[in-house]
Amino acid sequence: MLLWFAVFSVLGVYAVFRDDRMDYRFVVAGSLLPDLFDFGLKRGVGPLHSVVVGVGLLFGVVISTIGRRPSRKRWLAVPIGIFAHQILDGAWVNTRVFWWPFAGLSVNGHLPVTQHGLAFGLLEELGAVAVMIWAWKAFGLNNPTRRAQLIGTGQLPQQRHRLQKSLRLQGPQKRVQSKTRPSHSTGAQPDQSRQDTGSNDDGMRQTPTMRTKSSEQRNGTRADNHDGVGK
Repeated sequence: MLLWFAVFSVLGVYAVFRDDRMDYRFVVAGSLLPDLFDFGLKRGVGPLHSVVVGVGLLFGVVISTIGRRPSRKRWLAVPIGIFAHQILDGAWVNTRVFWWPFAGLSVNGHLPVTQHGLAFGLLEELGAVAVMIWAWKAFGLNNPTRRAQLIGTGQLPQQRHRLQKSLRLQGPQKRVQSKTRPSHSTGAQPDQSRQDTGSNDDGMRQTPTMRTKSSEQRNGTRADNHDGVGK
């Protein structure tokens, strides 16, 4: 049942965190550690199938790596892998095991993976193989350079490639939108300016007429006054 835990732990952690600096080699190690440790310790289920122990390991890594951020980034992948194993293993079904030691100090029984049955276990492994083949193609691991990157750094090589590709696609779209938006606003300005110009033109046409009428009225008033004085 190694592939079931390794493959789905890596893909699950990748789907949740999308961290291009996550060391997935440590995720795989954490996903296999509960069964290997507990079986070697007790020949059955043990403390690493408890969520309490997983949380304790998580805080232990955080405290022990204060001031060492790269080491923290790397070693946090181990308890994350342990949590993934507990989910995939169905350890949360057994309350006594999952909440040890709060649900009781004594934990006995077979490993949860051995209780799935042989037929179901084979189906899980076949499903893991099928998903692994898909992931191999999706992340471009047929490329020797990307495969060497995964082995050497533990990073999935396709992550940065997809991120850069999405940024390249979003960049031109934002630039196009920034160019089209001012054009709409400027397109409305000529109409408004024309309206303003038209109103100004109308005002210019009315002004001479008003001046002519007022001058005629003043001339008529002067003529009447002159006639009145003559009389």
